Amino acid sequence: MLIVDAQVHIWSAGPPTNQAHRQVNSYSAEECIRDMDAAGVNACLLHPPGWDPNSGKISEEAAAKYPNRFGILGNFPLDKQENRSLIDGWKKRPGMLGLRYAFTQVLQTEAGKPMTIRLLAANDKEISWSKRLLAGLGGFVLLWLLAAAIARRPAARPASA
Repeated sequence: MLIVDAQVHIWSAGPPTNQAHRQVNSYSAEECIRDMDAAGVNACLLHPPGWDPNSGKISEEAAAKYPNRFGILGNFPLDKQENRSLIDGWKKRPGMLGLRYAFTQVLQTEAGKPMTIRLLAANDKEISWSKRLLAGLGGFVLLWLLAAAIARRPAARPASA
C-alpha cells in the first residue's frame, strides 16, 4: 500500500516560529527521507513554511532530486500583482502539484483587496460571490464525503495482528 504524508515542511533558515514544529535550524530533504523510511512512508507533499523565505526553492530542489518521494503544494505572496503571472506556468515547476493557502487573515479575504482569491484567477474577470460560495460549499461537501467514506472503512489493524 502506498503511504503518502500530506503535509511536511523542509527548511534551512533557522528554527520554526511555531513551537509545535521540531525546533531545529534546518530539516533537509535527506533527513525527511530518512524519517519517512523509518516510518514506512513512501512519499510526501511538501508545504514550504512561511518562516523560511527559501523554503520554496529548497522544496523544488528536493522534488527535482527525488521526484518519486516529493510533491509540492507551493505558494507565493498574494499581495503582489506581479505574481499573477506565476499561475500560468506554476505546475511546470519541479514537483509542483498546486497551491496551498490558509485564508485566515481578514486582508486575505476582503473583497476589493489585492490579497483575494481573485488574484489566483488566470484572467482578469471577476469571480462572483456565488461562484466563491459554490466552490466553498463544494469543498465542504467533498470533505464530508471523504470523512463518511473513511468512517465506513474497517478499523486499521497493525500488520502483525
